[in-house]
Amino acid sequence: MWIAKQEYDESGPAIVHRKCF
Repeated sequence: MWIAKQEYDESGPAIVHRKCF
C-alpha cells in the first residue's frame, strides 16, 4: 500500500510507517 502526495505532505514520514506496518 502506498500513500498520496497530499497525505505525505500533511502527515510527514510517520504516515509511511503507519501504512506499511
